[in-house]
Amino acid sequence: AAGNYKAAIEQFENALKIDPEHTGAYLDLGIVAMLQGEFDAAGRSFEKVVELTEGSSFAAVNNRRELALYNLGIMAVDQSRYEDAIGYFKGALRIRRDASDTYYHLARAYQGLDEVEAAQEQLEIALLFDPNYAQAHFLMGQLYERLDDHINASNHFQIAASLAPDADPPAEALA
Repeated sequence: AAGNYKAAIEQFENALKIDPEHTGAYLDLGIVAMLQGEFDAAGRSFEKVVELTEGSSFAAVNNRRELALYNLGIMAVDQSRYEDAIGYFKGALRIRRDASDTYYHLARAYQGLDEVEAAQEQLEIALLFDPNYAQAHFLMGQLYERLDDHINASNHFQIAASLAPDADPPAEALA
């Protein structure tokens, strides 16, 4: 939290010397690596969490596994590996079905594959869990705009603009 990543990494590595299968240490190493822009190292750490939790009797309810899959999905979308991202997000959703942010990012992955209807379905679920999710409304507006449905697009842009009044993209899209 203090931004002292070097010391944090050192402590996580010490924890792994004591317990080489400590999924919390691997998860946190991955998060620190992401914050530092070291995405290969982050991916290795998150994959280790997934590997260590695979097949365990609590895999279906493992919060660390869900977070690792979610972060792997985020990185995959950012790297335009949309099919991989979809697999990661679906894995995360099998553990935590009420995560509106996971549905949002799953929609982004479907958008990357130009599967507009699938993206809209995921956004509808995200908005059921969080009707005030400005980014989801904005993306839904963009998807409706691609379908030349300007009425629904403007409705979602308006909601996004009202939920995030300091953000320029919704207001610009609405205009």
